[in-house]
Amino acid sequence: MVQQSPKHAQNTQTGQRTQTPSRPRDVSLDRLITDLVELDFAYARECERIGRADAGSAAKNHVMNRLRELHRTRREPYLRELTQAALLN
Repeated sequence: MVQQSPKHAQNTQTGQRTQTPSRPRDVSLDRLITDLVELDFAYARECERIGRADAGSAAKNHVMNRLRELHRTRREPYLRELTQAALLN
């Protein structure tokens, strides 16, 4: 049996105290954050690629504006879920 305090747990069988996280990690929350980071990384990589493209500034601006809009649209559900998770904790 394990008795828990906010930062430590003590195994009553062995008497040893072990460090525990102050709150358990939620695997689905970790996955959500990982997906959001990957999405942001892909966006940054695409922005760099467009920035290096051999095109006029008007064309680059148009493509960058469209890419920014798509990125916001893709991020929105992740941010909504993170906000809900934060409100629940």
